Amino acid sequence: MKFCEIKRRVQTELACIRPVTLGVSAGVCVLLGAIFAVSLVGKPSCVLLPNAALPSFLGVLLQFIAYALFGAAFGILLGMPFYGENTRALHMQKRWALVLFSCLLVLCYAWTPVVCKAGSFLLGALLCGVILLGVAVLLLFVHRISLLCAAALVLFALWVVYLLYFTVLLLAFF
Repeated sequence: MKFCEIKRRVQTELACIRPVTLGVSAGVCVLLGAIFAVSLVGKPSCVLLPNAALPSFLGVLLQFIAYALFGAAFGILLGMPFYGENTRALHMQKRWALVLFSCLLVLCYAWTPVVCKAGSFLLGALLCGVILLGVAVLLLFVHRISLLCAAALVLFALWVVYLLYFTVLLLAFF
């Protein structure tokens, strides 16, 4: 795609975004993430962390931002209308993408208790790998529907890569 085409497509997508849907989906994702994080306060499985660990406040803040990005991507995709050819095929891709979003969100929330409470670092690393694979498949579904959604998913995938790195460090450290 040329820069002018990308710019035009992003402007069109920005005009189609429903702010309420975007805010509600991002807020619900962050709220559920906060519930999972708060339920683990005072119950760490380990006290010593590797040197690559982020400070706890920054880690929690980035986790909430990542959940907000994931929820925003969900909200963008949910409100995106279809025009032109291949409408039926894009509608089917959107339906499967929304199902995959929900499944990946459950896996993301499962990572926190698996690693922080149960101390199962191998399972946590496997969860991160499955989440990354799911995000890659999700990107294949949504890149034709919404560039903004795809960009938010790429940023979310960067956070999951850090979580995988951190979990592998914990696995090697303990």
